[in-house]
Amino acid sequence: MSDDSTTPAPADDGPFARLIAELSDLAYEQSTDTCGVTVYAATDSPTRILVDTASQPARVALATAGGTSPSEVTVTAGTPDATQLLILYAVLNPDPAAAITAAASALGTSAPPA
Repeated sequence: MSDDSTTPAPADDGPFARLIAELSDLAYEQSTDTCGVTVYAATDSPTRILVDTASQPARVALATAGGTSPSEVTVTAGTPDATQLLILYAVLNPDPAAAITAAASALGTSAPPA
């Protein structure tokens, strides 16, 4: 197997493995990897996910551009997997009920009754 240093390796291990796997399930693609920061983006979403493994502690920034309220949420490597997924779906879904339902599905449980 040859080493192609121009193609970034997928960040599929470490403290954000479950979050990155979920991004893949949501059709987010790894778009750049520079200085320890990997950017994930989807063509149908204004939200970009930046995985920064060079920082101490490692962190993920979930940034939404456009709309009436651009926002950014950052989680660190110490944030539990389930909380990372809850935050992901809260950022991706402006409707809180939809965010809870999507996060529950990702966690393999059912959403609480409304």
